[in-house]
Amino acid sequence: MHQYLVKLVDPVSGTQYGKTISINEQSIATNKTHTLNMSFSFVTTSPSPILLVPAIAHDTGGTYQNGAGEAP
Repeated sequence: MHQYLVKLVDPVSGTQYGKTISINEQSIATNKTHTLNMSFSFVTTSPSPILLVPAIAHDTGGTYQNGAGEAP
């Protein structure tokens, strides 16, 4: 089990939209696959389109932090 911090940011301005969420995921050890299922919701009054990208960081927590799994 791994834990990640995820937020949506505008890559040009660095503005964050919505809150940072903490999410747990389970990795598949045989092929080192990590799957994150997320949804975000926010309100904006921008009249023009906004390009957003996810910013994902490994967080403390999860079983690997307790020596029970592989390293991040």
